[in-house]
Amino acid sequence: MTHRHNLLHVDDVGVRIAVLFRRNLASSDFAALMLTKPDGTVIERSLDFTPGFSRGFYTTISGDIDQAGIWKYQGRVDGAGGLKFHGQGGTIRVLAHYEDVD
Repeated sequence: MTHRHNLLHVDDVGVRIAVLFRRNLASSDFAALMLTKPDGTVIERSLDFTPGFSRGFYTTISGDIDQAGIWKYQGRVDGAGGLKFHGQGGTIRVLAHYEDVD
């Protein structure tokens, strides 16, 4: 994640989330960011990636970050011949509007 300390606020837009993979993405057809909201809802967003590298990026848009609480994220890659693997996971703390950091 390229935002400071994995800390966001509800409705933040334009935040770039980076996901690392243990392999390069040379033979990958599709890379996704899986986000689990605090209420357990899972959303999936397409990652931008350059084949041959081991990192993908997603930039949040309006409506993505819509709940305060602890979010989980992980990358997933699908490739030729049924190739499928996952990247790093992590958490993001999302604060409500006007909420202070502890």
